[in-house]
Amino acid sequence: GPTSDAALKQRIGASPASIDASADALRSVRAGVLRAVTDIDDLAELAPGICEELAAWPGVVHAALFRTSESGDSTLAAQHSPAGIDIARAGPGFPGFIAAATGELVLLDAPEKAGDPELAIALHDFGVAMVVAAPLPARGPGAPQGSISLMFAQAHQLSPGSLAAL
Repeated sequence: GPTSDAALKQRIGASPASIDASADALRSVRAGVLRAVTDIDDLAELAPGICEELAAWPGVVHAALFRTSESGDSTLAAQHSPAGIDIARAGPGFPGFIAAATGELVLLDAPEKAGDPELAIALHDFGVAMVVAAPLPARGPGAPQGSISLMFAQAHQLSPGSLAAL
């Protein structure tokens, strides 16, 4: 059934004001999302609320949740951006799609490293300096459930250990 905002906030964890945009915060975000989706049969049910909560974190200008179907196709399940960013037309080279398809963390620490000039220009135009996408592991064997993607207005330095924890 529907989940209240209070219940969603409780499942995700700490409030945005209590955590800065650091590696520890990113680990907390991912862990909170995993807790929130553990008992949910339909990820789409919580996706809009999860994105809204994640986008409220300091420094985040856009949050998205990607869902992977049983056939392996990834789609944008929900997104939220206080900056008005819309990635509905993002292609398969977008970090959220890559993380959902591969099950690997994707860190784009500078838009020009995207490998796609159009994506790099769009990210610059949106004022995005960094994108981090982390897969949502499968409940059993198989492909990830999807991924979460966070866009930041400023790049953050993450240690190899912090990246591995994501």
